[in-house]
Amino acid sequence: MKRVSNSKRFNAWQLWVPTVALIANASGCAGEHATALHNFKPSVGLSALSDETLNCETSLRTKMEAEGLAFSDIAPLHESIQNASSSYAGLEKKTYEFLEKQSQIQQISMHHVHVLNGAGSDLGYELAVNDGESANPMSLTIKYQTTSPALWTQLQQKFQVTSACELKLSQTSLEKLEQAGSEVKYTNNTYYADGTNDQKNDTAQVPANHNLSNFWLTPNDQPQFKDGDTQYLPGLGVVTVQLSGTSTESQKRFGLDLHFSRTSANVNFNGSLILSASESRDDQASVSYETLAQQTIWMIPRSLWSTLKLGVAANPNQVEMKLPHGYLDTHPNFRVVTNELPKYDHLKAYFSITPAKAESTTSGQTYNLVENRIPQINDQTSSVDLESNDTIDTTFPEIQKVASDIATQAPNNRLKQIELILKFLQMNYSYDYAMAANNVIHPMKVSDALSRRTGVCQHYAVIFTTLARALKIPSRIVVGFLMTGETAGNHAWVEAEVAPGTWQVIEPQLGDGLTGTHTRFYFPVARARMLEGDFNATAATGLAFINTQLTILPAL
Repeated sequence: MKRVSNSKRFNAWQLWVPTVALIANASGCAGEHATALHNFKPSVGLSALSDETLNCETSLRTKMEAEGLAFSDIAPLHESIQNASSSYAGLEKKTYEFLEKQSQIQQISMHHVHVLNGAGSDLGYELAVNDGESANPMSLTIKYQTTSPALWTQLQQKFQVTSACELKLSQTSLEKLEQAGSEVKYTNNTYYADGTNDQKNDTAQVPANHNLSNFWLTPNDQPQFKDGDTQYLPGLGVVTVQLSGTSTESQKRFGLDLHFSRTSANVNFNGSLILSASESRDDQASVSYETLAQQTIWMIPRSLWSTLKLGVAANPNQVEMKLPHGYLDTHPNFRVVTNELPKYDHLKAYFSITPAKAESTTSGQTYNLVENRIPQINDQTSSVDLESNDTIDTTFPEIQKVASDIATQAPNNRLKQIELILKFLQMNYSYDYAMAANNVIHPMKVSDALSRRTGVCQHYAVIFTTLARALKIPSRIVVGFLMTGETAGNHAWVEAEVAPGTWQVIEPQLGDGLTGTHTRFYFPVARARMLEGDFNATAATGLAFINTQLTILPAL
């Protein structure tokens, strides 16, 4: 049994989980437009460098240190919130961190940690800049975590910080992770401000002779990464950490000459590498940092933390657009620079792809891409393409009624049925600009999406897919990037089988989404099984996004 000692915080790998969720939710969905969807531009919120935001940031950070920010009570989790609110008083140790991406500070956080008799608790505050697509300048997250030898829990609330520096609750979640023998059980109940809720349940097997390392607090004088550590990642399963090497480095930061010892690690799932990370420590200066998923997480003393300010929002999409205004409106081809093209099975159905001769840069290989218009994807149908579940519920009464009406109007005619599904969405569903502006996008079951009558790209895709499957039309949801000459936003759309063995790209937000979709604006990254109700596909989809780094250039 591993002993718990005084600690700086919970294992850093827990920061990985919300990163995956954020990306996998395709949160940057494009808006509805009367002409062409590719006119989409993300709405940029109040700059994190404005005077108003700096004053608000200072005020909130003062409250963070004084434990002056409290959970908001909601009825479904009243008991858990009351227990957390009465338990974290007097936590003994404060630790300070910030998250950096693209040389901009994206999140500043602090933790109040308490350890006693082999159990630990951690009250954490995280103040983050918006992602560049929100009308709100910042978000604040309050987390209360507890750990013991067999149980880990986390109560979390996320608030949008309005331009008036008011906190607006957007979601509350309660997670539990418990181990009994070789089995780990995970539950997550999330309640959103729009009245919807979501519940996830999962079980996984822990390798023999292993304990899950995120049941334990990591001592301040020991490395975060240890060879053979196991972690449970929601939406994936149990992963194993393998140390891959050590080195040293020196750099000047915070006005200090820092000398780090670095430990590199690989994260494996089912024997395959899914992620690389590293931890660098200067114990004399009490400064360390970890690199993970294109982000750097710094642990620093309070004296350094108090001098930091949030930066501007870094590009959340890993896509750098270098096309002139309106370029894709008139050009079906462009170049992509990347270390590795996404492994999506049908990428070559969207584009004809050829390596550019002798074009290799420090950013990777250059490829020439030419739009396939309209792409014909040759693929076999599997049972999951017609699956009905709690999310894609083909038995939901309104789905049954609409599908029956469409089948009556267009019997045995898939193309006409698809057109009628698109017409139904155009007449009965609208784009939720407030959800996008407030950055509170989240997956929904088809029943919730339909009852709201408004949503974003992923909700259009869920409704379309459910209606198509109710009509026995195999279909799947795809996530990737919607590109213009100036921007690239996360997006979700559909592929459907229009004839036996032949699939086609469809844009559910457009009335002519069957025939008017130019694939030059779409860059697929992964099938979104997590939006189709498969919770265990969440992390895999997130990994596909995180590992996609693209620079888009004009064709030569």
